Amino acid sequence: IKESIRELWEFSKKQLLSGEQDQIILDEIFRSIELGIIDEDDLVSTLKNRFVSGDVILTGTSIPENLLSMADQVTELRS
Repeated sequence: IKESIRELWEFSKKQLLSGEQDQIILDEIFRSIELGIIDEDDLVSTLKNRFVSGDVILTGTSIPENLLSMADQVTELRS
């Protein structure tokens, strides 16, 4: 499963950097960071260098503070 998540992240990075998509949703990306599958610095670097052509939506339950400051919009769901 971890290898599949890493492969999906590599594909997603290419999409983010190409700017070909109008919208990209990285569902539960922060959980992958929490579990050590995806490197937080890699996500931050990719977001900073992405081709700005549409929306990037990041979801997760525990969002690192430094990523909150990069967001245009943050939605918190409470039970």
